[in-house]
Amino acid sequence: MGYSNYSCISVFTRKKWLFIKLIALTCFIGSCILLPYCLLAQMRATEYGFLISLIMAVFFMILIYYKVVKQMDMSVKWFWSWIVYLAIAISLQLFAVFKIV
Repeated sequence: MGYSNYSCISVFTRKKWLFIKLIALTCFIGSCILLPYCLLAQMRATEYGFLISLIMAVFFMILIYYKVVKQMDMSVKWFWSWIVYLAIAISLQLFAVFKIV
């Protein structure tokens, strides 16, 4: 994800701070959506709490990132490249970090 964002920042020099602000907001929202997992884990409410929170976070981040791409008048190719990087990042986290899959 970083390479795609870095490429965008280097291309859009005039709008780079707006782009950084919007992407930071997107990441913040995604992180906030993951917070209920901590509460669910403490209460042991569901065994699928992490998966539910992860799916919700990714879903909303995708929607918000697409909106950012449209708002910045960027090509949809930026969006699809970010989706590829997101899929790689999530796969690595599931395999290497959380050892879920």
